[in-house]
Order: sequence, then C-alpha cells, then structure tokens
Amino acid sequence: KSATRLQMIPRVSERVWLWAPVARHETVRAFYCRAAHKRLSLRSIDVCSAFLTAPLNRPVYMKAPEGHERAGYVCRLRRACYGLCDAPRSFYLDFQQYLKSCSMISTSHDPCLYKSNNSKYKSVWILQYVDDLQISGDAMEIEEFLIDLKLKYKIRDYMEPRSFIGMEVTRTKDTLTLTQSEYIAQMAKRFNLTDAHYVSTPMDSDSLLSTVDDSLTKPDPTLYRAMVGSLMYAQCLTQPGLSFPVMSLSRYLSNPTHAHMNAARRAIVWTYHHRHLGITYDARMDDTLKMYSDANYATCLDTRRSTSGR
Repeated sequence: KSATRLQMIPRVSERVWLWAPVARHETVRAFYCRAAHKRLSLRSIDVCSAFLTAPLNRPVYMKAPEGHERAGYVCRLRRACYGLCDAPRSFYLDFQQYLKSCSMISTSHDPCLYKSNNSKYKSVWILQYVDDLQISGDAMEIEEFLIDLKLKYKIRDYMEPRSFIGMEVTRTKDTLTLTQSEYIAQMAKRFNLTDAHYVSTPMDSDSLLSTVDDSLTKPDPTLYRAMVGSLMYAQCLTQPGLSFPVMSLSRYLSNPTHAHMNAARRAIVWTYHHRHLGITYDARMDDTLKMYSDANYATCLDTRRSTSGR
C-alpha cells in the first residue's frame, strides 16, 4: 500500500481571520506548578491529523490534484487541509466548540487553558498548544474525559508527559522539574560553542554594554539576532537566570557590536554548561509567592538610566 498526503499552497487575496491562539509560556509553567502542588495526575495527548478534522467556516476552492483534473471544475474543500491558512484557527474553533459541549470553558487568563464544569470530571484541566494537549486532574476523571474525547477525535495517548514544546518534564513523587537540556545543546552546537571554556555567570559583572564602538568592522546582525532569539526562548520557559542578559542584549538588535556578540556568546556558553538546571516545583514547599528585586543606579552608558535586575 502507498500513502499520499495532500498539502495546500495557499493564495490569500482577501482579509480573513487566520490566527489561532496557543498557550502562553507563563500559563504552561503555572499549569505544571498547580499539578505538582496538588499532586494531580498528568497525561499527554496528541490529536491525530488534527487539521483534517476541522470544518471550514468559509468556502475554499482549489485546483484538482494531478491526475484528477476535469475541464471546467475545481474542488471545494469541506474540511481544513495542511498548508491552508485557515487550518489552525478552524481546528482551534472546532476543538473549543467540542469542549463547550462537554461543559469545559476557557479561562479568562488564557483562551487555551480550560477548566471543567462537568460533574463527570470536575477536577480536569486542559492545556492546548495547537494539537498537543496536557491534561491534569484525578486519574479516574481523566480516563472518563478521554473516553468522551475518543468519540470525537483520534488521539495518541503518551501517558505521563516526558516532553512538551521543547521542554523535558521529569516527575517524581513530590517534585516536577522542567528543563531544556536537548534544546540548549542544539543551540550551542548551532553556534559552534560546545567546546568553549566554562564560565560561572551568564554575563560579566564588570562589563557595561553600550552603542559606542570604535571598531572598523561590524558583526553579522542576523547571526546576533538569532543568538538572542535562541536565548530568549530558553529564558521564557525554563531559564529565568537569563532574564537580565536577554534584556540587555535585546537593546542592540539593530546595530550590534563585537562586544555585544561576545556577551551573547558568553550567555550561550553559560547556558550550555548549566543546561541541566531548570525549574523545579516541590509539593512539600510553601506556595506563598515571594519576590526579590535589585537595581543599579545610572549604569546605562547611553542614557544614564537605572536598570532593575542587576
């Protein structure tokens, strides 16, 4: 047997709603934090061929595939197709409508975080990232929900989550740890920094970045932006220690100097050598929010402004 996959090459000539929300990174961390603190069961679910299950909300036409042409005729799509601009939003709306029929509503803080009002599975919460679902709640109630979900969609059940959107998820009896060791290793390899010497901090505490540069040459700004963007993804998910370096480096995206490039390389090297570090949620710890802040005084060489976090 042979399988064929049809993919659309869209040509959008009108203004249509194409966007579809995904879960915020802050919501992802809060979801895992709640599951760890309340010692809830977790399940990782993938909706198979998700976009092919979604009905379209507007008429969409396409040329017939090769070998099926017919003079004077075109094909009208009845469901979304991979490559179609409408597909992500169509699936999101279809999945949201299905959850509403199950008495599950999205929260006001994130449209991709759902909580249950159904008496069959009151404790169930669902986190949606396109067609990947993370489910928390009582183990028996999760099973009840999956029975209903299978009536609507074909799914793959990966049981306890091991990874999600580039993070590794490690669960023990009392803790849940989020890391990105594989992603960080790939980042260091991409920028040829796997053999760099160990550094103990992501930034040199004695160096102050500035737009002033007396060098006759400039580094590649595209490479610099790629480095900062890669660091930013790690910082947003599991590496809060990169918050200040990413903030500082992001100020010079349009016109980086060699000093900025060296600082970006140092941050990547530090992240690579500490890639085993991440965020750990411990059910035995007090869940009271504690915050700390630090600030310097007029250390920005360009504006003489103060900066928090240093």
